[in-house]
Parts: sequence; C-alpha cells; structure tokens
Amino acid sequence: MAIRGPGEIMGTRQHGMPELKIAKLTDAELLSLARDSAFKIISDDDKLIKPANNLLRNVLLRKYSEKIKYSKIA
Repeated sequence: MAIRGPGEIMGTRQHGMPELKIAKLTDAELLSLARDSAFKIISDDDKLIKPANNLLRNVLLRKYSEKIKYSKIA
C-alpha cells in the first residue's frame, strides 16, 4: 500500500493517494477516534439535519455531492 497508495475512501479507485489531508493511514489511533465520532454523529442524526450538524452536512454535500447523491444525507 505504501507504493501504490490506498485509493479513494469515498469512491471506486483502488490505487493512488486519497483526498484525506488531515492524517496518514499510519495514524490508526486518530483515524479510529474519528471513525467512532462519525458513527456517533450518524447514529444520533442520520440525515444530518440537526443545527449542530449543519456545517458538516454542507461541507459533505459541497465536497462529495456526486459521490453521495444516493446516500441518506443527500
């Protein structure tokens, strides 16, 4: 994976570098905490309609609208 890259996190490309810019895939603990937080947010507000999640919803829709247009939050 170090040579060919992990590919896309939200997509189908199986090689190359991902758009993830806040951590390296070697930052397993940080990524695990982020994953747990994301699951907690979604379990509490699966359509991201609560005011506290408004910014997150807008960023996701702006950045990934083509990739998530068929998801629950679109």
